[in-house]
Amino acid sequence: MPAFAEPEITIVSPELGEGLQSNDNKGHYPELAHEVLDRTGKAYSYSVLPLKRVLSELTTGQADCVFGMDKRFLRKFGIDTQNLVESDPVLVSRQHIFTPPGAKLLTDLKSLRNKSVAILNGSNLEKTLKRQGVNFVLVNSQEAKLKMLQLHRVDAIMGWMPDMYLTADYFGIEKPDYDPQAVLTTTDVKLICRDDDTGRALVSATNEVIWRFRADSTFQRINEQWSGALF
Repeated sequence: MPAFAEPEITIVSPELGEGLQSNDNKGHYPELAHEVLDRTGKAYSYSVLPLKRVLSELTTGQADCVFGMDKRFLRKFGIDTQNLVESDPVLVSRQHIFTPPGAKLLTDLKSLRNKSVAILNGSNLEKTLKRQGVNFVLVNSQEAKLKMLQLHRVDAIMGWMPDMYLTADYFGIEKPDYDPQAVLTTTDVKLICRDDDTGRALVSATNEVIWRFRADSTFQRINEQWSGALF
């Protein structure tokens, strides 16, 4: 009897902006994802969607997996992660406060009082900033945040590394300053799947590829291609 092909695994990932991950499936993150997933031997589809839709498709079962975050990040949006499994990290993102070049560095949320700050719409910090009484502006893209800071329309922006510098390079915008030691939070870039046979098999295969890529410098090659010595 002919062997039946495994069903295609549906993977979704949040749109992050040009140079990072755009809805045409281009950027640093999709290159990392495809480099890993193509070597798992599993059939899959990979779609880049707005964050709210990514979360919706994961919770409603329309998607089998999500790439680009970890379970801890999902819990910040009130998502129950007990029935999810996650891979080892492909990359670690760190959240910082960014200021115009040459301006005084701002290192924690208390330092943002009486300051104007731009954050992405749907940011995990929106509720926290409200509680702190910070005056913030919601924008729809990384590029918009950087341009507002460049034009001094805000005192600071919230963002992630390496994302902010990748976006700045892509659009030719001067890189803002930040304190590398002042990390607000971290998020591991992982593959998260449902805790079923299909999900566990893909996560296991993904981990094998990740370990191999760490050993043979594949990740270093991809990262340096996008941002030189940033990583």
